[in-house]
Amino acid sequence: MRRNTFTTGLAAAFLAANASLSGILLWDMGPRVRLAGLLWAVACAACLRWRSLPGYLTAALGAGLVFFGFQSYSAHAQVLHFLVSCLTLSLLAQPATNGSWGPLRVWAAAFVAVMLCGVVTLPLGELAGAWLDFGPRAWARLVFYSVADSSFYAFAAMDRLALYALFAWALSRLNDAGPQAALLRGVAAGIPAALVFGLAEFFLAKGRAFAMSDRLTSLFLNPGWFAEYVCVGFPFLLLLGRRRGRPALYGLLALALAAMVLTMARAAWLVSGLLAVALIVADTGRFDLFVLHYRRMLRGALLGVAVVGVVGAGVYGFLAATKISLLNFPLATMISQRLELFLDTPRPTVFRSGLLVGLEAPLAGMGYETYAWHYRKLMSVERSALAQTIPADAEAFEATHNLYIQIFAGGGALGLGLWLLLALRAGRLCLIRHRRRADPASLAALLALGSFHLFGFFQEMIYIPAVWLLCFGMLAHCLRLEDEEGGWLAEFTARRGRDVAALAVCLALLANLFNAGQAATAARYGLGNYAQADPARVQGLSGPELVEGRTVRWSCGASTWPLAGPGPWTYLVGTPHPDLAASPVSVELLAGGRTVARAVLDASPERQATLTIPAEAAKEGDLVGVRVSRQYFPLQSGIKDHRALGVWILGPGL
Repeated sequence: MRRNTFTTGLAAAFLAANASLSGILLWDMGPRVRLAGLLWAVACAACLRWRSLPGYLTAALGAGLVFFGFQSYSAHAQVLHFLVSCLTLSLLAQPATNGSWGPLRVWAAAFVAVMLCGVVTLPLGELAGAWLDFGPRAWARLVFYSVADSSFYAFAAMDRLALYALFAWALSRLNDAGPQAALLRGVAAGIPAALVFGLAEFFLAKGRAFAMSDRLTSLFLNPGWFAEYVCVGFPFLLLLGRRRGRPALYGLLALALAAMVLTMARAAWLVSGLLAVALIVADTGRFDLFVLHYRRMLRGALLGVAVVGVVGAGVYGFLAATKISLLNFPLATMISQRLELFLDTPRPTVFRSGLLVGLEAPLAGMGYETYAWHYRKLMSVERSALAQTIPADAEAFEATHNLYIQIFAGGGALGLGLWLLLALRAGRLCLIRHRRRADPASLAALLALGSFHLFGFFQEMIYIPAVWLLCFGMLAHCLRLEDEEGGWLAEFTARRGRDVAALAVCLALLANLFNAGQAATAARYGLGNYAQADPARVQGLSGPELVEGRTVRWSCGASTWPLAGPGPWTYLVGTPHPDLAASPVSVELLAGGRTVARAVLDASPERQATLTIPAEAAKEGDLVGVRVSRQYFPLQSGIKDHRALGVWILGPGL
C-alpha cells in the first residue's frame, strides 16, 4: 500500500507540474482561453465531489479532439496538454483498483520507460541553464513551442508521452468503466461533426476558411492528419448500436469515404477503403466475427469493394461533371494526377533517412522524437551514413512519415520490439473479448488498432497529439480488458515476461548512458560536443522566412542561439501585434542570465527596434536569448498561422 501511495504521489506531482506549466501558456492566450481553462480546472476539481462528472469530462475530451489537429508545438497542443493534465489528475483521485500486471501493462510500461531513457542523450545542461536564465514562464514557452529540429522539442515529446501513458493508466484502473467508455463515445460523436463541417467548408467556403489549399482538411491543419484521425476514430461509431445505428453507420461510412477522396491523401484512400470493406464484412455476421464463414466473408468483401468503388467513382464523376475547382484547379484533374503519380512520393527517401538515423544507435535509438534534430546534424557530417546516402538537396521533413521507423529511430530495436508486442497483445485482447461477448467496443477497438497501424506505414502517428492521445485511449480500453479477461497464462511466463521487460529497460538505460549527451556519436565523428556542433543549436525559433522583405526567424516568445563572429552583436526585432498602442511589448536580450539589451515595441510606424549585445557581455559561441513580455497569436486576428509568436529577429548566428 505504501508503494502504491508513493507511486500515485509521484504521478500527481508530475501531473500538477504539467498542469501548471501548460496553464501558464494558456494564460498568454487571452481572456477567453483563460476562462475556458479555469472552467475546465474547476470541473476537474469538482470530480472529487460528484463521482459521475469524470464521464462527462472524458466524453467532452473525446468529442473535442477534432479541434486539436495541429503539430505538438502549436498553441492548440498546449491547450490539449492542459486539459489532459487536469483531467488525469482528477482521475487519480477517483476510486480505483491497482490493476493486474498482465502482458499488456508490462509491455506498455517497458515501452514508455525505454523511450524515456533517451532523455540522457539530450543536452540537459542547456535545458537546466535555460530554466535558470529565463524563469518558469519563458522556459515553458521555450520548451513546448520549440519546433521539431530542436533538442528541446524531444524533451517536450517525452513529457507528453509520460502524460498520455499516465492518462491511460489512470483511466484503466477506475472502478467505474463509464469514463473510459465515454471517451470512446465522445470520439465517435466528434467524427460526424468533423466530416460534415469539413465538407461544408470545402464546398461552401471554397477552402478559404480552414483548408490548407485545395484539399479537404476540416478542422485540421493538414489533410493527411485529418484522414488518419478519421480512419482511426471511425470504428468507434459501432458504439451507436448494432441494429438501430446501422443505417446511420452506413450513411456516415459513405460520407467518410467521400471525404477521404477529397483529402487527396493516397494513404487515406487505401486505409479507408480497407476499413470500409472490413466493416461490411463484419456486418455480414451482424458484427460478430466468429459467426462468419468463408462464403459469407467473401460475399461481404465483394460487397465492400463494390461500395468503395461506387462511392469513389461517384465522387470523381460528380467533380468531373460539375467541373468544381478550388484555386482555379479542377478537383477531378487533381484526383487523376494523384492516381497517375500514385507511387511518385518522397517517402522512400524519408524512410531511408529515418532508418539511417536509427542505425547510429540500433539497440536503443537516438532518443524519442529526435529524428529532425539528428537529421540536420548528421547531414552536415560528411562521414555519416546519412550524408553519404541521402542527397544534400533532398526535402527535409520533421518526421519520418512511418510509425515503425519513427519508433526505431528514437527507441531502436528495443523500443520497436516492445511496441509490436504491445500492439499484438492489445489486438489479441480485443479478439478474446469479442469471441466471448460479440462486444461492439472490442470490435471497434480492434478495427481502430488495425487502422492506426496500417496508416502507420505512411504517417508517423506520434506527431499530432490528437491522434497519439486517441491511441492511448484505445490502450486504456485494452488494459481494462486485460484486467477483466486475465493476464499471463502461468506464473512461469509472467516471471519470464517481466524479466524480459526489465532487461530491455536496463539495456536501453545502459546504452543511452554510454551515449549520454550524444557523446558516443560525437566521438565517432570527431565532433567534440554534439549539441554545439554545426548547424547552430537554436531553440524556440522557427525556420527562416521572408517578412517585410527580410529573411528572419520568428521567436516563440523565448529563444536561444549561439553568438557568431566577434562582438558587439546587433539584432533587429519586430512584431505585427495589432494592439501595440494599448499594450506595448517589451523585448529583452539575455546573455549569461543577465539582461544586456532592452526595447519596447509600441504603435510607432516601424514596429521594430535595434538591440545590441556589447562585446564585453559575451563571447563568440556563447548562448544568448530573447524574451518578450507577451506573445502574439495570429489565429486570433484571422490569419492562418497556428503558431505562438513573440518577435521576428534578424542578426548574427541566425
